[in-house]
Amino acid sequence: MDENEKEAFNISVRLLSRREYARKEIRLKLAQRGFAEDIIDSVLDQLLANGYQSDARFAMHFTRFRASKGYGPKRIRLELQQKGVDADVIDSGFEQSDVDWYARVAEVCQKKFKGQVADNWEEKARQTRFLDYRGFTTEQIESCLGLDFD
Repeated sequence: MDENEKEAFNISVRLLSRREYARKEIRLKLAQRGFAEDIIDSVLDQLLANGYQSDARFAMHFTRFRASKGYGPKRIRLELQQKGVDADVIDSGFEQSDVDWYARVAEVCQKKFKGQVADNWEEKARQTRFLDYRGFTTEQIESCLGLDFD
């Protein structure tokens, strides 16, 4: 390993010591620091081989974290795709995270609306828009608000 490669590896390990990162995020951070593509590829392969970086582990942690912040599966899936995580890895991360999405949407409803019943269409639409923006599915929103969209 030459000096540039050592430096890139050390930077990557320091980053990963604070939190999980997707492979694409580390690639971007190293590229911003001016490392060559071949060095970045080599470092990423070493990180993967040593078990320091894993997109599957990142997807699981990210899913749990964002769910705890009140976001739904649609939004989290989109954010993971934007971070460069493959669809099958995202699916695996969702399965490993063991999040009960119906319980999460109920908690978000309770926190945001404080038990306020949506007794007119304007209020139902407002609450539905909020939960949809947060990334919950139609079925999850229906279960929370007691609506039937059919």
